[in-house]
Amino acid sequence: MDPIVQWSIWEGEFTAARERTQPYLRPDETPLAATFSHAESGARITVEGFWDGGRTWRVRFAPSLPGTWEWQTASEDQGLAGQGGTLEVRAATPEEIAANPNLRGHVRVSPDGRRFHYADGTPFLLLGDTNWAMNTERCGLGDGDGPFFVWLRDRQARGYTAVMTEFMEIDQPNEGGHPFPGNTDPPGSGRFDDPNPAYFAGLDRRMAALWEAGMVVCAHPTWIGKQVGVSLEDAIWLSRYLLARYGAHNLIWSLSGEYQYAYTHTGIPWEKSDWQALGNAVAAANAYGHPLSIHPSGRQDLDDPAAWPEEAHQASSAGEFHDEPWLDHNWLQTGHSLDRLWRVPQRVAENYARTPTKPVLHAEGFYERHKIEGASARMIRWQAWTAFLNGAAGHVYGSAGVWQFFDPRAAVGIGTDRTNSQPWHGQSWREALGYAGGKQLAHLLAFLRALDWHRLEPHREWLRVRGVPAQVQSLTDPHCAAIPGEVVVVYIPAGNSGKRIEILNVGDHEYTAQWFDPRTGEYSAASDGPIRGDRREGVWRTPSVYRHSDWVLLLTAVR
Repeated sequence: MDPIVQWSIWEGEFTAARERTQPYLRPDETPLAATFSHAESGARITVEGFWDGGRTWRVRFAPSLPGTWEWQTASEDQGLAGQGGTLEVRAATPEEIAANPNLRGHVRVSPDGRRFHYADGTPFLLLGDTNWAMNTERCGLGDGDGPFFVWLRDRQARGYTAVMTEFMEIDQPNEGGHPFPGNTDPPGSGRFDDPNPAYFAGLDRRMAALWEAGMVVCAHPTWIGKQVGVSLEDAIWLSRYLLARYGAHNLIWSLSGEYQYAYTHTGIPWEKSDWQALGNAVAAANAYGHPLSIHPSGRQDLDDPAAWPEEAHQASSAGEFHDEPWLDHNWLQTGHSLDRLWRVPQRVAENYARTPTKPVLHAEGFYERHKIEGASARMIRWQAWTAFLNGAAGHVYGSAGVWQFFDPRAAVGIGTDRTNSQPWHGQSWREALGYAGGKQLAHLLAFLRALDWHRLEPHREWLRVRGVPAQVQSLTDPHCAAIPGEVVVVYIPAGNSGKRIEILNVGDHEYTAQWFDPRTGEYSAASDGPIRGDRREGVWRTPSVYRHSDWVLLLTAVR
């Protein structure tokens, strides 16, 4: 047998001696586990298997090291117990890694606690696209040419490195049916004892395609407490099942979507201690150590609703859980309206400053052309640039039409719990793929990748506008990040024509100064020759910017 490639996904199929009437994972049992041991280093990893219909069980494994791996199963079922074998694993070639960055290994939190990196140490630049409805019938597979693949190829071509999604919306089927048929009759009945293997087969194909495309999957199981009531026990079963089935993939995991709604669910209300218990259970089942957090609501008014704990109104996982050992990075949702746009840099900077240090992912902001006014392409650029320059480890884009995968011609609707989700402008997902803001973020990726972007530090305090320090509440004041003594990056939003903008702390160094156009990705000279700060204060006054346009100023130290 040919060796398998390091970090690729190996699957073993097993037949149980008996068919279980309740194939789900209960808290007090592990129906199937497989332990993989690396002969050369002694490294060991134990993963859970998962039921896949009838008497069929499977184990998926991603080998983290080249060499020989020996494996053996354990189970109370005689048909599943005592199975074993050997896997020969080779390192991926540079060409294979270039074609699929997932072969660099699973994403982890970097040692400095600021960023993510692949297992091989390569920094991971996270720019995601939001497709909550990825695993629905209207985002179908076709014969490998369906809407899902059209979307995936488009986002891959534009350079997106991740997808923000969920594993299921309980009332929305894919081509295999509903994930839990018993939960749809009646809707939201609370039954989670009948997982549908055909549904998960469709999800398998999507997850495999994302892995092959080099995409990292940022996902939660579903919207616990917002769209469906789920007991803590069921949430633990469900999370363990999904980790068993997809843990070998490259994941960034969230316990739930907009978790705060569970506090006020009329049928199965949760408390903070329930989320803590779920976090601990997921951490225990997280065999590969995938980054773990929780997706918050964007509601930030303490009266909206007043029943939520005060800390739950911070649009961040950190408000309630920053010190939890299971949470190793923070997710933000800053809100879907123009009046909350300034919250993007404010919340990113706020969470960047927390101790202990944990990466900040701007997981959800103002989607492009969402709601009546929608985010314009300029607002899309503004959110992404200000997020990264204020210290975000990643930013996730979203657009009306794609996030709910709206298709006015689809026979299958958007779900009884998505009656508010038809795009206000009526765009289909095909139209939304071409939105200007979503396309222009590719230039941000190219700009950052041309630098040692992972070494950038936020330094908005280096900026003065008309002699006054730049304010985070302003939608026009600039934002700055730097590698001190090497590189200074300043994002200057529209509305600064004629304003005096100064950069402090550039020091008595020579720099080349360039303008970068975030709409086109083009560079142009910002000065006739090298520039330097004044010798006394190290302050440099920027050239005037064009009216009604946003620009990026790049200063690079002359060696």
